[in-house]
Amino acid sequence: MTLRVPIVDLWGPDQPSILPWTPFNSEQDAKDLHETIHGLGTQDNKIISILAKRTVSQRKEIASSYETLFQNTLEGDLERSLSGNLKNVVLNSLQYLPEMKAIAIHNALKVAGTLEQVLIQTLAVATNNEIKQIKEAYSRVFNSDLETDVGKKIYGEFKALILVILKAERNESRVVDGARVANDAFMINKLGST
Repeated sequence: MTLRVPIVDLWGPDQPSILPWTPFNSEQDAKDLHETIHGLGTQDNKIISILAKRTVSQRKEIASSYETLFQNTLEGDLERSLSGNLKNVVLNSLQYLPEMKAIAIHNALKVAGTLEQVLIQTLAVATNNEIKQIKEAYSRVFNSDLETDVGKKIYGEFKALILVILKAERNESRVVDGARVANDAFMINKLGST
């Protein structure tokens, strides 16, 4: 899997949504993309007009049809023909959200100064189920354990916090215990002043 720049700010309640394209023909889309990629000068607008109007599942079908028809991966051909931010956006659009987050974390492991921010943005707001999906995607894509890889790169209390989050065992109840919140705030304040 090709590593790309970490993608952040794609999570939360304001995620974009695309409705399935109809009528959908993955083989025709694959042929159109192949012609665009391998024609005289890649036509970025044509690639955008096809992929931006398809769901991730439809893009996955297009990629499968592309490989069947042309014995090449769509991702590989797009990577060779595009550049810059457009390449990053287009390649990431071929991934499901857990895969995208797993790739972002994996990339951040290799870039100094970005790991903490990416971990916070991808994990701190994720539900237990989303964290499990990210861990599964990471294992599937990189044949490695997310907790182990992250644990080798961060230290101290931040490491302890992230590893607890990665256990995906947080209480997700919406019931708030006011006394416990006050006690936690007191303890955090006390730890911060020492």
